[in-house]
Amino acid sequence: MTLSKVLAPGWDAVVKNWRPFVVIQAATLLMVTAFYTLPVAQRACAVLARWKAEGGVWFAAFAVAGAAVLLPEIARRVTKVPRDKPLTVADMCFQGGYFAVLGIAIDAFYRLLGQIIGLNPTPEVVVIKVATDMIGFSGFLSMPLAVVLFAWRDADFNFHEAGRLLSGGGFWERYLPLIVTCWAFWLPVMACLYCLPVNLQFVFAVLTEAAWCLLLVTAASRVPEVDKTIA
Repeated sequence: MTLSKVLAPGWDAVVKNWRPFVVIQAATLLMVTAFYTLPVAQRACAVLARWKAEGGVWFAAFAVAGAAVLLPEIARRVTKVPRDKPLTVADMCFQGGYFAVLGIAIDAFYRLLGQIIGLNPTPEVVVIKVATDMIGFSGFLSMPLAVVLFAWRDADFNFHEAGRLLSGGGFWERYLPLIVTCWAFWLPVMACLYCLPVNLQFVFAVLTEAAWCLLLVTAASRVPEVDKTIA
């Protein structure tokens, strides 16, 4: 199988969903602009930041799990988009646990970048954080891990069957379409989010994560390969 064929599902997802991509990205830009220009937006953000600070690790866990698991499932039922397989209790627990841990990891990652690279969102700091996020965190950590874990899910939590799904190029058939879609959507979004103070980055990321996961439900109905890993 050629590289172009492997990348095709991800590219198709971008082409067929570029309008909602742009709408969500533009909305993120408007939120950041509002934060820096409107006092009422700053007051609202202060409330969100306080909720995040008071909630701590539990807020990070439940916020991402809710945005990534509950909202898409509600959307599926409203829009009648079919799943590739029935949702089981084990699957729901798996996804909830996965995204809860991911939420904690993302929150810690944002704070770590602030400590290492800097808290002042200068253009240089933003560029370095975006590159570190998209290439390092997404490219080499979160997306590969998601591919492996969700292949295990697709194999009904059978390690041997999961290995079969990922062998013979199966890993790349899942990873490459996903990373193409991820970068097309998240690169502009993260450029906006890293312009915010660190205590607001996670809160805004959760809002965007909810939009991203809702979009995946729609994308999956038109480009099923993208749904093999997340949704």
